[in-house]
Amino acid sequence: KQSNDYLPHPEACLVTGITPQIANQKGIREVEFIRAIQAVLKVPGTCIAGYNNIRYDDEITRHSLYRNLLDPYEHEWRHHNSRWDLLDVLRLMHALRPEGIVWPKDENGFPVFRLDKLTQANGIEHGHAHDALADVEATIALARLVRHAQPKLFSYCVQHRTKTSLFPLLNVTDMVPVLHVSGRYPASRSCIALVVPLAAHPANKNGIIVYDLSFDPEPLIELDASTIAEYLFTPRAEQASTAVPIALKTVHANKCPVVVPTSVLRREDAERLQIDNALCDKHLALLRAQQLLIQKKLVTVFSEMPQDLTKDPDFMLYSGGFLTDADKTLLHQLHTLSADELAKNTSVFEDQRLDEMLFRFRARNYPESLIDAERTRWDTFRLQRLQSPEAGRGLSLDHFHVILQDKKTQCADSPHELEILDDLEAYANNLATVH
Repeated sequence: KQSNDYLPHPEACLVTGITPQIANQKGIREVEFIRAIQAVLKVPGTCIAGYNNIRYDDEITRHSLYRNLLDPYEHEWRHHNSRWDLLDVLRLMHALRPEGIVWPKDENGFPVFRLDKLTQANGIEHGHAHDALADVEATIALARLVRHAQPKLFSYCVQHRTKTSLFPLLNVTDMVPVLHVSGRYPASRSCIALVVPLAAHPANKNGIIVYDLSFDPEPLIELDASTIAEYLFTPRAEQASTAVPIALKTVHANKCPVVVPTSVLRREDAERLQIDNALCDKHLALLRAQQLLIQKKLVTVFSEMPQDLTKDPDFMLYSGGFLTDADKTLLHQLHTLSADELAKNTSVFEDQRLDEMLFRFRARNYPESLIDAERTRWDTFRLQRLQSPEAGRGLSLDHFHVILQDKKTQCADSPHELEILDDLEAYANNLATVH
């Protein structure tokens, strides 16, 4: 069911055909939904796999668990569980072993890795794209195709999906180059780069800072830490057109990165990918000669990364730290209580986020349990969020209506889509009223 403190994006409703009214009529409470999801994901000895799930689906799952006072991580690791993402596996296959799959291209001739485009190009039944079950079945079929076409590559990626298997490849002491696959590298380069590990991230034990050897490292060597930090942490749109590229990237070992030794790079692969081995060797020698200077500089640069300063507990999963064992025990007990029992709960938490989170948990899942003063408190909170959410934390009412009107113009010839948008508009207008 739809919580009344945020607005769904009109585009999402058009894609799925599900309006808030339908969700509220046919859906279940969010906590019941995420408990059911958690029960499936916690099955011992299983691997959670998807297509771009590490950066999208897994984040939604974690945050949904967190805001419903459930453990956001243990389903990913406890009882020998793990996770994996097929997207970068496909990118690796295209870059190094493309035989066996038809690769769709965009108007510029660059590869396209969208799931629906890959399934269409390879004759895989996909049903209605963006339908959850259809996407699952299409992902499974695509994984089978990769395993059949390139079994060694598939097996390697499965075996190297955990951080314990990846850290030995990211050798910052000897600075051994590797091939790294990422959507941050452009499709014109097949989303792959020859990189060298430079240093462990000073603020993230799972991060290894690497440098793209296709780029001249002189700016990294010559510029001071503050200038490098300004370049790295200033949005590209705000940078001067003359800004010198500093090709640093953090590889997150706990996010299933695809990293492979350079021994798999054939001469014809390097030519096709426009990887100039001689030039990369030259850049590597420059970096190795200044190893200690660079590592010291990187500690300074990445220790000064912009921090998420939000004080809203809904968005403090990562910035607020891990919960204590005592708080975890209390939360586990709270999930055994009825709505009325929750309303009478007097638990004292160690973590300052949890008092407010418990109140919001009740308001979203059991609004009927709120007394008048609590209902007023909730309405004050949700209306403020609807009118001016934190940047990047949802749509404001004003922005929502701008998007809605644009969509109505675009969908003028589609009565079905206009009906969805009309229902959405009625829902938003009702949401902005205190009842």
